Amino acid sequence: MLLPVAVAATFQVEPTPAHTPLTLRLLGPMEVLCHGRPLPPLRTHKGLWLIALLTLRQGAPVDRAWLATTLWSGSFPLQAQYNLRRCLSDLRTALGTEAHRIETPSARTIRLDLSDADVDIKSLESAVRAPVARQVLEDAAALYRGELLEGCAEKWVEADRVRYAELYLGALETLAEMADAAGDTSRKVAHLRRAVSAQPEREHTQRTLMEALADLGDAAAVTQTYRSLRVYLRDKMNLEPSRETRTLYQTLTDRLAEESARPAVVAAPLPRPSDLAAAVPEPSSGAILPGSSYYIERAADRHILQAIRRGDGLILVKGPRQIGKTSLIAQTVARLRSEERRV
Repeated sequence: MLLPVAVAATFQVEPTPAHTPLTLRLLGPMEVLCHGRPLPPLRTHKGLWLIALLTLRQGAPVDRAWLATTLWSGSFPLQAQYNLRRCLSDLRTALGTEAHRIETPSARTIRLDLSDADVDIKSLESAVRAPVARQVLEDAAALYRGELLEGCAEKWVEADRVRYAELYLGALETLAEMADAAGDTSRKVAHLRRAVSAQPEREHTQRTLMEALADLGDAAAVTQTYRSLRVYLRDKMNLEPSRETRTLYQTLTDRLAEESARPAVVAAPLPRPSDLAAAVPEPSSGAILPGSSYYIERAADRHILQAIRRGDGLILVKGPRQIGKTSLIAQTVARLRSEERRV
């Protein structure tokens, strides 16, 4: 015997206008509103799952026998058909003036008329498949309050759950591309953060996020993003990030370290070359003195400073004769002393 269980879909994010005849929210906890009011309590959760199955078919006729065996897989066929009839009766009562939407195109099929209804999965699909404007896509992505039919553990929901999650992630990635095209890296990062929050194992999105953070010069956020991914993959899947992800992370951190090692520009008037020439005569041989205008910085200057700041124990300076090795060392020592470092 079936015992009455009060079940209602009452979770509401935004008020729905009373003139909307039927509102169906399947993304996140299920929500059904008739003219802006929550659906009255149903006898069991099967009533919600029935309307969800019909909504997922978006107006197409659905076989009665399939509905019965899907919703009551543990029952004999006759019992399952009886349960379906009772559930339909309960649902029509709860829908009130919108009960006419449950139609029977034939003796063996049922369909849900979604004309003039506000259905989140339809809005998301339409926006992703034909993104006309950024705001339309953002509004559609905002409808994704969580996975499809959150809290539903039935097997039949799994394939559709994956499909709508992919649509949502596709919407966010498209929005990130739009932001990138507009030169708005901060907005791009915001969309990508939502995407990795929804599906942390999606490595190509994680890589795009790290690149965007690096473009903002946020080395700490790049490292945090990579570490969070690594921990997630280890804990949930016993995996390490892919070689592509590891290589990108190393490339980005090296680039950011090199950029941060560049000397800051000092806003002070530079001495005239004639003054420098008078103060420091051009050397005929040996090391060029620190502060001389004749010394030209090269890539080696940056490399040796990076090695010192990393704390390398041994630094080897080599090259052909008269290429400036002694001058390089003299300039580096002078710079370190000016920073009050012990040399």
